[in-house]
Amino acid sequence: MAKDYFQDITPPDDTPKRPIRINTPAPSRRPAPAPSPVESEDMTGDEVPAPERSIRNIDAPERRVRASRPPVNEVRDPSNFGVSNVPPLPPKPKRPRSFRWWPWIIAIVLVLVLAGLALFALRKTTVTVVPRSHTIVFDQTSLFTAYPASTAASGTIAYTLITSSLQASQTVPAQGTQDVETKAQGTLIVYNDYSTAPVKLIANTRFESPDGLIFRIPDAVVIPGKTGTTPGHVTVTVFADQAGQQYNIGPTSRFTVPGLQSTPAMYANIYAQSTASTTGGFSGQQAAVDPTTLSNTVATLRAQLAQEAATAATAQNGSSTIVLPGLVQIVYQDLPDTPAASGSVQVNETAQIQTPIFDENSFTQTLAQSVGEDSGGSMLTFVPGTGFAAQGVNEASSTLGTDPFNFQLSGTGTLVWQVDATALSQALAGHDQNAFDTITANFPGIQEAHARIEPFWKTSFPTNPADINVIIQSPVASQ
Repeated sequence: MAKDYFQDITPPDDTPKRPIRINTPAPSRRPAPAPSPVESEDMTGDEVPAPERSIRNIDAPERRVRASRPPVNEVRDPSNFGVSNVPPLPPKPKRPRSFRWWPWIIAIVLVLVLAGLALFALRKTTVTVVPRSHTIVFDQTSLFTAYPASTAASGTIAYTLITSSLQASQTVPAQGTQDVETKAQGTLIVYNDYSTAPVKLIANTRFESPDGLIFRIPDAVVIPGKTGTTPGHVTVTVFADQAGQQYNIGPTSRFTVPGLQSTPAMYANIYAQSTASTTGGFSGQQAAVDPTTLSNTVATLRAQLAQEAATAATAQNGSSTIVLPGLVQIVYQDLPDTPAASGSVQVNETAQIQTPIFDENSFTQTLAQSVGEDSGGSMLTFVPGTGFAAQGVNEASSTLGTDPFNFQLSGTGTLVWQVDATALSQALAGHDQNAFDTITANFPGIQEAHARIEPFWKTSFPTNPADINVIIQSPVASQ
């Protein structure tokens, strides 16, 4: 039996103990311990023996759950026995899935690699050519003769003549008046439907309008021969035979040449027409211009016309022709002054331009012969160099277009051999790379050549000539 510590402390009392009535408390959450057998036998009725007071019989007090204080803005529901209606917690944001870059990086690298391989595989085979060249230094002895194309012999320089006209005007202040008699002027297109040979018309040749008005050319001209059924033609400037406003006429479909009436066939087939009006004819009082002002204005206009003529001559250079601006002949003509607004006068000037155009092949072959070069049958190109210029040697008896004329060259120039890129690619197509030097040696115009066959693993040129790209570089001039 367990020792009663309380009995040991409190002295025993011999007075019989009174039974104690104990109200049964409400059942607690913890179940009561089962009574021992001894206690069951001694208890009768409602009498319950006093529990043994011992430290072992002390029940632990129930823990009260302390309700948390609701938030200020929280509303209690009375029907819920004071329990707070706490809103549910917001859902946690979903963490975005991390984007994986490495598959894209690998794909891009593969695309770049494939693109690089495709570029190598699809690149054309390239042949780079440096053509032969020869630099010429011209001096006082560099004298040449050009012949009209219709009469030029093989091995000589051939030329054709192009005739044109330009006009310029400038307005200046008027000073007083003067008696003026001016002749109208205009432009005619003269046709040669008579023969295949050129026809020369002398200076002052007359052209007659249907109304009997006479116009004249100031200088001799040459009308090219006809080609098949197409007449040869040349453009000329004409002046009225007399002064007066009656010569200011509109475009005219046909002018005849009275001087050819003795030869009916020529009279019928050599004719002219105008596509613009003739103007400037005047007789009477007109505003005057100070002589110094007039002289300076004419000089300015002629300089302007010379510049325009040089530009027009340079523009006529073609793939098979050469124009030397220094050989262009310009004849200036003072046109009648015309009244302008506000007491001013318009000064007019015209220029008749004759431009020799050389056949490039005959010109370059003659230059090559002059320096002892053999072209080997190749076509040559002439490239003007430092200080290059051409100057005609005046001969009063020669007429451009019908007679030969002499000219002199100065400065430097380069002859360049032409290489037929199409023929070279056809010759290389399908051949082994070891035959490259042998094939290029058959082209006399090649000074140096290099080939790059694509793709790099191939050792022969493509069978299709279009897949061979021939690049012709600027030559390195050799003496």
